[in-house]
Amino acid sequence: MPAAARYLLLAQIAFWSAMLLCLAIAHGGLGDNHGFSFYGGRLSTILPYAIGFLAAAALITQAAALLDRSGRSRLAAGLRILVVLLLADLLTPDSLGIFVFQVAFGALLVIVVASLPDR
Repeated sequence: MPAAARYLLLAQIAFWSAMLLCLAIAHGGLGDNHGFSFYGGRLSTILPYAIGFLAAAALITQAAALLDRSGRSRLAAGLRILVVLLLADLLTPDSLGIFVFQVAFGALLVIVVASLPDR
């Protein structure tokens, strides 16, 4: 597995592990509010929630740096945009969470399309 792919896999593992920990701490969060952003507003879950986002952002940044060095600058740029959106989501009040999610999802689609090989 290429090193950049390994960093992206570790980012996913870190993020989802943190979300599962939040779910274990506060069971009803996903149904009570706006999805995972519920955990960012609770004192009991804010630390693992923030650590999950920050760890994913750091690992994605590492992957982007490796991709830049290997000539995949378009994908690297897309991943850097994703990091900015992850951090914006972390700092966004819950009432704006769905908007930020939709922007991040749209950016993810752009990243995937931009990373497809040219034909």
